[in-house]
Amino acid sequence: MTNYGWSTRGEEQLQEVAGAFGLHPLAVEDAVHAHQRPKLERYGDMLFLVLKTIVYVDHDKASATSEIVDTGEIMVFAGPGFAITVRHGSAPPLDDVRRQHQDDPQQLGSGPAAVLHAVSDMVVDRYVEVADAFAGDSDSHSLEAEVFSPDRPVDAGRIYQLKRELLEFKRAVMPLDGALQRLSEGNGPRDSVEGRHVLPGRG
Repeated sequence: MTNYGWSTRGEEQLQEVAGAFGLHPLAVEDAVHAHQRPKLERYGDMLFLVLKTIVYVDHDKASATSEIVDTGEIMVFAGPGFAITVRHGSAPPLDDVRRQHQDDPQQLGSGPAAVLHAVSDMVVDRYVEVADAFAGDSDSHSLEAEVFSPDRPVDAGRIYQLKRELLEFKRAVMPLDGALQRLSEGNGPRDSVEGRHVLPGRG
């Protein structure tokens, strides 16, 4: 299996990769322009998975304009014998995923489905990390104390900003449920040898 990683370096380079692997033009257009909702689409024997990534931004005190979370995207093209990744924005590097996949004969034997699983697993782990960071955010606790204290002024701008950041987190996470559900139900790429659906963790 070819595991080709590509980072956003221009449309021309992605078009060359698309031509070499026969990627569907609509999926390629989504990968070039980004700003897609999390989704899973099938084009013939190829799958196109879009994942939203979330990064918690360390801060001392939220203001009306400060960012608490930063988002990015990872797209995965998976087909017979290949998996291609495209990253935009605050998307983490996939070096650890690639090494884990290449060093594990069982995952390597599972083909492109193993890449889909590994990338999805990494993204979901980051969601948990961000949720934990929100829960332990001292600035959020301070703001909560202000709201429920009758003697302390409340900065409405900070409240609205925190709400916006939480909504951004929710918009990234919620649509992913449907895509991962479809993937877990057997809508993954077919194994080129046995002609069956392969997804790590399933029989």
